[in-house]
Amino acid sequence: MKTPPKELLEVMRRTARELRSSLERVGWLSKGHGSPIPERNTVIHIASALRSKGFATFAEAQIRDGKKVGAKGFKKIDLLACNGELTFVIEVKAFGRRSTEMIMSDIHRLQVFSPHASEFGNHGKEIRGKTGLYLKPNEFWEKSEKWAVVVVQNSSKANEDFRNRWIRMTRDCDSGKRKGMFRKLCEDLDRYHAVSGGEKVLGEDYWENTRQLDILWLAFPLPVKSNKKTLS
Repeated sequence: MKTPPKELLEVMRRTARELRSSLERVGWLSKGHGSPIPERNTVIHIASALRSKGFATFAEAQIRDGKKVGAKGFKKIDLLACNGELTFVIEVKAFGRRSTEMIMSDIHRLQVFSPHASEFGNHGKEIRGKTGLYLKPNEFWEKSEKWAVVVVQNSSKANEDFRNRWIRMTRDCDSGKRKGMFRKLCEDLDRYHAVSGGEKVLGEDYWENTRQLDILWLAFPLPVKSNKKTLS
């Protein structure tokens, strides 16, 4: 299990803190008994936390050579962030009823991700030296350390127990302690050298018919090309 970048830990803590602040100020604006808030709320707070750490962000980044999915268009990921040396590719899911298949689908999507970038026009080439634009599309991708991150916005009863088990999940993979969905996830995560973590957003019910809320995450390093060039 590889140690995740400290920037990821800091971003997840800030995301949970600021999402809690937003909810406390405007309320839980999703109708229904225990309805999760839309996952875009977590996406925008992750993006905000990343921007505060100096990352450039891009939402709905298209996967290079990704197949078209009916009327929904081409396959995409929720968020990409890069600071020149480190790149995160992020998928976010909101669920109350837990789904191992849903999590593994996102993991497989991120595992094969490579960004689909447009070629620079003449103007882009001319101003590259002044602005630090990369010499060619996806050069940031080729030169950076890359991490895939699956974030689960979890609203559930028995939240604290589940959050603690999630955080311990990748640590317990070889100990025989995992059970249920954790056992199935660990069987797949072993080969990714994944690490898991989590942050509490709301630890108790604030509004009628709402549930507690956690931000849980899984992160694993993506392959890095050995012929990496030095940033100029």
